[in-house]
Amino acid sequence: MNDSGEPKLAVVVPARNAAELLPGLLRSLEESTYQNWEAFLADDQSTDSTPRIMTLWCARTRRGHSIRLSTRRGPPGARNAALRAALASGHSLVVFHDVDCLIHPTTLAAHATAHTAHPMAGIVGGPVRSIHTTRIGAADGYASWFTSPPGRPDGRVRFLHLPTCNMSVKAWVFEKTGLFREDLATGEDVAFCQEARRCGIELRFASDAVVEHKDRDDLSSALDHHRRWGAHTHDVRQGEHAFLGTLVPRNPRICRMLGVPYAFAFTLLVLGLWIRYDPRVLLAAHRIYRMKRAFSRGLVDGARRTMENRSEL
Repeated sequence: MNDSGEPKLAVVVPARNAAELLPGLLRSLEESTYQNWEAFLADDQSTDSTPRIMTLWCARTRRGHSIRLSTRRGPPGARNAALRAALASGHSLVVFHDVDCLIHPTTLAAHATAHTAHPMAGIVGGPVRSIHTTRIGAADGYASWFTSPPGRPDGRVRFLHLPTCNMSVKAWVFEKTGLFREDLATGEDVAFCQEARRCGIELRFASDAVVEHKDRDDLSSALDHHRRWGAHTHDVRQGEHAFLGTLVPRNPRICRMLGVPYAFAFTLLVLGLWIRYDPRVLLAAHRIYRMKRAFSRGLVDGARRTMENRSEL
């Protein structure tokens, strides 16, 4: 803590081939009204100028640590590498952001304030506001960030997950939950929140902790993302607190039969969680359905992969 009693935050950011996005994130960090922080930037074997940008920024600001992974480990692995460095430095509060985000000036302060005001809360998340230039991008934002819509009030999060693009965690939480699962390409935040609830850890939402996220403006990228998301749902569905996870069957044939009902149900879920905060979500309903249809196809992929893995055993 500093003389004002503010906790020193460790800001963890994983990145790979993010030379176009990283400078914007770092600028938004520097513009934060909360000044008691340092960054831990992990490069996951980039082939562009990402490592150089990290190194130069850390040298210029003297507020960061650049970590270069020796092998490619994916977003969870890069995040864990930076997290380990932050914990080894003695930080008691870690804030996670993604490289395709912009942080509002008061976001870090909002995270610190929420943890101070609620000492029993182990994890805090905040709103994710979509950055997009097309209607596809707007729909991707609605379909992706339905658990963290801008306008949602402060309070305890009892069922849904908090995304790692805007999450802060007290250090003692990791002693109970472990770090992020590196076997998941997506959905590691869902698995982490699920494990935290299993350990009795309180999750809270802080409405002032806002980030903006660059969403997918082309249909192909959006559908691919949601299909991969669906494929990993089977890997995180086991927990008793997994929201809707227990409704996902293990058999790929049954998953395929339920594809359309699932897509329709998930679309209604997204609309229901957004509509009170942004009624314009109704205009994107048909695009959201297409993305959730891709998600339901991903469920089939995940069920098939799970069955193949069991047959090998």
